[in-house]
Amino acid sequence: MVIWHLTCVRERERGERRERERGRGEERGEGERRERGRGREERRGREGERGRGGEGEGEGEGEGEGEREREREREERGRGRGEREGEGERERVREGEERERERREREREREEREGEGRGGEREGEGEGREGGGRGERRRERERREGEGEGEGERGRGRGTQWCYQSQYSCDDTCRDPIHWAAQFPSCGGLRQSPINIVTSKVHMNNALQPFTFIGHTSRINVTVENKGHSAHFALPQLVRLTGGGLPGQYRAAQFHFHWGGMGRPGSEHTIDGERFPMEMHIVHIKEPYGSLAEAEHDMAGIALLAFLFEEAAEDHPHLDAIIAALGRVQNNGSSTVIPNFRLSDLVPSARDLHSYYRYVGSMTTPGCEQAVAWTVFHRTLSISSRQLDDIVQQCRFWTGQPMMDIFRPTQPLDGRVVYRSQASAALKGGLQLWFSILPAVLGTLLH
Repeated sequence: MVIWHLTCVRERERGERRERERGRGEERGEGERRERGRGREERRGREGERGRGGEGEGEGEGEGEGEREREREREERGRGRGEREGEGERERVREGEERERERREREREREEREGEGRGGEREGEGEGREGGGRGERRRERERREGEGEGEGERGRGRGTQWCYQSQYSCDDTCRDPIHWAAQFPSCGGLRQSPINIVTSKVHMNNALQPFTFIGHTSRINVTVENKGHSAHFALPQLVRLTGGGLPGQYRAAQFHFHWGGMGRPGSEHTIDGERFPMEMHIVHIKEPYGSLAEAEHDMAGIALLAFLFEEAAEDHPHLDAIIAALGRVQNNGSSTVIPNFRLSDLVPSARDLHSYYRYVGSMTTPGCEQAVAWTVFHRTLSISSRQLDDIVQQCRFWTGQPMMDIFRPTQPLDGRVVYRSQASAALKGGLQLWFSILPAVLGTLLH
């Protein structure tokens, strides 16, 4: 991604150099024309002198010719002044354009340095390489926060739209993930998501107990809307969440998916560097907050449940309703309703979700609010290759392009710790104990 971006930058640099060389050539041509003009004026002056002082001509005729010559000289000088004034104006315009090009070049170099400071990561390259730009990112974050953070933070923007890497091209005006922080300062923070989870470095945590799901089996009407960057499935307030080591009760707001392209994986989180075909996020807001805007000021104001999908031979029995709804919201701003929907048709029961990872992070789209308690479940959901291909082909971005590869690259941990629930270890230990005493139990029964 970084190499591709630098190729675009070099193309722009070559174009700007050609413009500067063309400008210098025009300046040389103008200088030569001015020299020729001065030469003509001098020759006319000498001819006028010869006319006034010529022998054998009448005095009246000489004076008349001299007057005509002086008139011509005055006209020439007038034209010369006009040309010089026009040339001066053109010169000022060229200087202004040159200053603007230099300003854009400095801005590009600054953004490139920011991208390099954040972008070496990116997927499981190790903590040593991640730490290389940590100090630079921290200084940049502090500078931005001092300038004022929050206006337009929730994706409303300040003129320039944000986009995914799949939407970006060299002549685009949208900001791809490398440059999100230039418009949304929190996207350059130290608690960003998604991340690569290195399973050998996670810490077991006894406080991470099972969840309690409320309203997941209720039949509800779900409104689906194409948001221009993804499709959101709005959930009613009766769907709630408690437990799981979370500080209080959370109500569901919406769920959405992140996917790749035709045959390309598209999960946001990776496990030991592996990217999965698709990822589902269920967004919850801590009570009593009434909106994401209120909850973002609390480090655990938002609880996000992440489910990774693995490809299977058989279709998922309940994903076709999701695919059909996506087909009805192909364009930005369009919406539809899924009637009699049950979240439990997609999500396993809480008793089957005892094993999960937990870390503190951010939203994965601008403004990248750092107020999320992330839960990434160890158990995966299934999806067939046919269903994956169907999902990828349904919707379009706000730009009209096919909605593909809608995921943010993984972000550095920056010293954060990833925890794993102890429930999985307890279950594993119980099974090991059972199998260790099974021969003795069987021996007793046989005798």
